[in-house]
Amino acid sequence: MMAYINDYPHMKGIQIYLHDQLVYDEYRKDVVHDAKHKTGCIFKSFISAAIGIALKNEIIDSVDQTFASILPNLSVSDPRMRHITIRHALCKTTGIAWPPPDQDIDISNIQSIFRLNMDDDPGMTFAYKPDPQLLVYLLSEISGMHFDGYVEEHLFKPLGICDYAWDGSMSNIQEMEMTMKDIAKLGMLYLNEGKWNGADLSMPDYLTILNTYG
Repeated sequence: MMAYINDYPHMKGIQIYLHDQLVYDEYRKDVVHDAKHKTGCIFKSFISAAIGIALKNEIIDSVDQTFASILPNLSVSDPRMRHITIRHALCKTTGIAWPPPDQDIDISNIQSIFRLNMDDDPGMTFAYKPDPQLLVYLLSEISGMHFDGYVEEHLFKPLGICDYAWDGSMSNIQEMEMTMKDIAKLGMLYLNEGKWNGADLSMPDYLTILNTYG
């Protein structure tokens, strides 16, 4: 195992859990055990878990619901957008033509995204684009809570996650920083099929959709 780990000298810390118990804990590059790390693309897995919780709490019926059916006042630039589902956003297959990262876009609300153009029909093509961002807006709209408040109430508190740094504004929503032990809690939630301390926290059938597609 150590030979494999040493193939990745850029890693700042390593934790290994067995049956929810920490069995290996190492920190590198002068990193201390309670340091916060940027979650990066792991943030998308928090979104996926939040969708599973929304399903369990029945504020959405299915990942195959379209955004247009949930948000009837949504206006679109392309009729194909009316067929975009939650599943498409989870799997990065919406077909939306997102602008390049260096191009400004008004991301103050979900409507601005549906004013973009389309590259493909929904569900046709996987592309590593910010599709899951749509779910941040959706959960804020239908839960009556800002996304960071929804996640804190329904995911972080049950998992005992309180030591994190998060702006929470839509422009910086993915810039979450968290300790390794708290990031590991999300992994254990996935491994335990949505259960935490014996209670069903999230719908297990949907926890892995996002991870399957990156």
